[in-house]
Amino acid sequence: MTPEIHPPEPTKIIPRLPFSDIMSIYSRFSGKWSRIPLLEYEVDGPITANQLRTCLDFPIEVALTENRGQLIASPIGDAYTTHFDPLNSYEALSARTLTSRLTAHTHNKADDGVVVDTLSFVDLAWAVRVSNQTSVFVIHENGITQFQKPTTRLDGTALDEELNFEDARNMYYEFQQEKGFTYMSFVTGEIGVDGQTALAREFAQRLGMVLTGANWDEPGIEALVRKINLQEEE
Repeated sequence: MTPEIHPPEPTKIIPRLPFSDIMSIYSRFSGKWSRIPLLEYEVDGPITANQLRTCLDFPIEVALTENRGQLIASPIGDAYTTHFDPLNSYEALSARTLTSRLTAHTHNKADDGVVVDTLSFVDLAWAVRVSNQTSVFVIHENGITQFQKPTTRLDGTALDEELNFEDARNMYYEFQQEKGFTYMSFVTGEIGVDGQTALAREFAQRLGMVLTGANWDEPGIEALVRKINLQEEE
């Protein structure tokens, strides 16, 4: 008889740890993303731009969300987006992402040198669904880019009402037809990471989702880091 599989225990967020200590833990995780333990921590104290930049060297991605005014750090990988791993539970993180004041994550340095400075198509699918109060950030090798929910259609006309998931999916299919690619173009390697990144970047731009950004050596980077730390702009 097949043994019954019980849902994993609810995520327990470990209270108040300096981000330097959290970085030390995450940096030792295996690159086999499907086996990442979901160790989530409340971040004690602000995170610096240098710390965010250092996270790009990790074998995993790092996510930052907010819960009751507290910054939460989480490790993310394939188990977060593609399949259910009975050893881990990402349901709480997924739900928090949609209602949090903040959702940010790293796009790590790629071996082929491609800088993924935009939301991926998977990221774009949930970015459409976040609340209007959620600030969306991608932390990448060049700097930090902030996104927002879609404000325009592919033809540049302004949206007269909030885009729902079905409408966004239809726009994605329209974009596929226009550009002549399918999901299998990515799976088979017909379109590589650089091509996927360029397409995702154009899609986000045409939907009016790119709000602002700054490179690591630009003054504007500190304002973005303050936003990630849930600090009021000066």
